[in-house]
Amino acid sequence: MATNNAINSPTNHGQFIAVQVFSANGTYTPTAGVLRAYVQCWAGGGGGGATTSASIQGGGGGAGAYAAGFVTISGTVTVTVGTGGTGATLNTTNTGGAGNDTSFGSSVIAKGGSGGVGGASGGAGGAGGSQGSSTGDYKLPGGDGSTTSSSFIFGAGGSSANNTPCPPQGSTARAGTAGTGQGGGGGYSAANGGNGASGGVVIWEMS
Repeated sequence: MATNNAINSPTNHGQFIAVQVFSANGTYTPTAGVLRAYVQCWAGGGGGGATTSASIQGGGGGAGAYAAGFVTISGTVTVTVGTGGTGATLNTTNTGGAGNDTSFGSSVIAKGGSGGVGGASGGAGGAGGSQGSSTGDYKLPGGDGSTTSSSFIFGAGGSSANNTPCPPQGSTARAGTAGTGQGGGGGYSAANGGNGASGGVVIWEMS
């Protein structure tokens, strides 16, 4: 679903026309007069790991990568917004699901984060989305989730560009904030892991 907010701010790259924001899959339809756009993509974060022991926390999920770039606009473009990985289920998988990629056609692609690992003794944090495998003029890797090994180390989910890590919260792991690409927090004291956050796409349209 896209929202459209008209603005009128000149830049070195031309005149701004509007901004479109996607929080789910859709088709980008350019506003009249658009010739190029600066596109920002945040990928989905990985789910947090589950733990099978009291007072131990699963590893946090890795955040989705960020990618951005200037794109020449000549028509509609398919927009894919990566969903976050599902938090691990206690005593079933113990490892969170991977976040999904976010893309604007084939021009700008951000890679999803990996799920955190859990178990009786804690687990490794998921790796952040890959900078090298992403596509765009400007790319940043997703932050890695925190690795846990004792009750004193908390499995925070990794942070994506422009946001903070997703913290754990008591016996219920915290899910990442939608649209940010954060990794999910690790499950604490025999609990499921938190879901990773979905990503998003912002399109700055220019003449």
